[in-house]
Amino acid sequence: MLQRLRLFLLVPAALAIFTCAAATASAAPTNDDFAARHTVVGPLPITIAGNNIGATAEAGEPDIYSNSAMKTVWYSWTATAEADLVIDRCDDGFTGNPNPFVDMAVRTGTTLGSLVLVKESAGRCLLRFHAMAGTTYNFQIDYRHDEGSFNLKMRAQAPPANDNFASPTVLGPSLPVTKNGTTVDSTWEVGEPASLGGSSESRSVWYSWTAPTAGRVRLSLCDKTMVDGPLNDMTIVYTGTTLATLVPVATLTSSDCNIDFPVTAGTNYRIAVSGYIIGDFDFTLGLKAAPPPTNDDFANAHTIGPGLPIHATGNNDFATEEAGEPNHGGYPDTSRSVWFKWTAGVSGRVRLKTCARDLSFFTGVYTGTMLTALTEVGERFSNYAPCSTFFDAVAGTTYRIAVAGAPFTDTHGPFDLDLKPVSIPPNDAFASAIDLGSALTVERNGTTVDATVEDDEPGHADGYGGGYGGSVWYRWKAPSDNPAVLQACSATEPNLIAVYREDPEAESPPPGNLHKLDNDDGDCRNGTKGGRLAIAPVKGTTYFIAVAAAVADYESPFALEIRTSGPSGKPGGFNLKRAIAKCRKLKGKKKRARCIKAARKKAALIKCKKIKNGKARAKCVKSAKRRFH
Repeated sequence: MLQRLRLFLLVPAALAIFTCAAATASAAPTNDDFAARHTVVGPLPITIAGNNIGATAEAGEPDIYSNSAMKTVWYSWTATAEADLVIDRCDDGFTGNPNPFVDMAVRTGTTLGSLVLVKESAGRCLLRFHAMAGTTYNFQIDYRHDEGSFNLKMRAQAPPANDNFASPTVLGPSLPVTKNGTTVDSTWEVGEPASLGGSSESRSVWYSWTAPTAGRVRLSLCDKTMVDGPLNDMTIVYTGTTLATLVPVATLTSSDCNIDFPVTAGTNYRIAVSGYIIGDFDFTLGLKAAPPPTNDDFANAHTIGPGLPIHATGNNDFATEEAGEPNHGGYPDTSRSVWFKWTAGVSGRVRLKTCARDLSFFTGVYTGTMLTALTEVGERFSNYAPCSTFFDAVAGTTYRIAVAGAPFTDTHGPFDLDLKPVSIPPNDAFASAIDLGSALTVERNGTTVDATVEDDEPGHADGYGGGYGGSVWYRWKAPSDNPAVLQACSATEPNLIAVYREDPEAESPPPGNLHKLDNDDGDCRNGTKGGRLAIAPVKGTTYFIAVAAAVADYESPFALEIRTSGPSGKPGGFNLKRAIAKCRKLKGKKKRARCIKAARKKAALIKCKKIKNGKARAKCVKSAKRRFH
């Protein structure tokens, strides 16, 4: 009885202690309410240390940028002098979410009901406002869903030295030149071009450069780091000695961080860099000479060949676009083109490749002797050979080849140009698949060079699109139920291997009725490249094997191998334990899982085949297929 009484007395006490601790842990900050706002004092810059742990929104509290208050804390500060100030929380050391969405507002007034908005921001780390001497300002800080401690900074706005047109940073004049800069704390200037953002949006700084000689130069602004707001820039080159007399010469776009333009010796150029939608960022500005390639113009095309195959290199960086020049490669706005010419020695189908690993080019093949009177003869297949152009060459005819870019950063630079006769592999089409028989071990050399993609061909890669090249086909009849490893490996470019069987329930004809078992493009061994996979075959079933270039336009010869473990035997000889053990040696979790699932399905079907009753056997098979689908 005494023990029960002690327990009865201890439980309420423990609950009281727990309740007290919980209340303490979730207690709101002392400046949770407007009336209890903390007063900030001292010379600028001031660091405001605080936290919003347990903070709330009080009745009547104003929204910030149309966002309802959630976890606000309040501060007040009285200006001793008129100044442009910044509340800076870009490096506030917030201990909660490392990327919080924060609302901030500056207001005047002595009660919630009398507050007047001065400035507000949502999701930003810098808030600028103009302070008047003797005015008390209230700072409303809301980390919304997140809680933690922080250190805000209030500082004077400090525009960069080159904030105004009259005080630009002087570049050069010798090239190349690079200069680090920032738009942080930069301002709009009366009379500044509206294209830089306007009075409420512009964050501009200025540069000046006088061309020592005539020619072409490249302005680059590719290295940018966001500080606050959207990472946007409007970078424009002007001539003119005053804001009122500026004439735009060249403009960087959001899709290409480089712009080439002609300059005149002795002319002064003004360069404006602006975060034109209230964007603050650091950047590196570059200016260098941009002499066009020697084959920049149609009339100066480089001669290649005539014998095939031909390998050449080129570069359309700094190239220009001539008046009257057509768009190339089916793109409506090409530029930066270089030219080649080739005279066919013999007639036949020819393939032109202009590829680079990280760049895209637009290629046109033409007949004609005048830039304004060209006839395009090339044919493109973007679904499997995007950087290739095919055409039927006629002996004695001269073909003009243009390799061009577009208004994008990744469409100009060095490239390889290859011209060769087309030789489509004999097993390019599904209907022409090479029969590998039913041997336990198969070794066969093949190639995906010049292979194509036919109508209704299944997608060999996982996911949408693929991005692989043309394919070749094989068929193989399984000699046993033992696991089989298939691979298509190369010493140069990787190929993808995919294995199929016919789907008896599909209504479309082959190859549209194929069911993919597995695919791979990266598990070849011993330094080779390409695909390697394992399946659990059914004896007597025909499997269809597709080999395609793993990367479109980068085909290669390959060695196809099929190796089946153990001797050919009866269905009952299948060893599920051994098959699963082999599956577990495969690389990749998904591949192992698919292989194990196929092995278990095989074992289930083997058991079904032992059922003598036909109806019961069919029911068993149907159930096994459904279970391991």
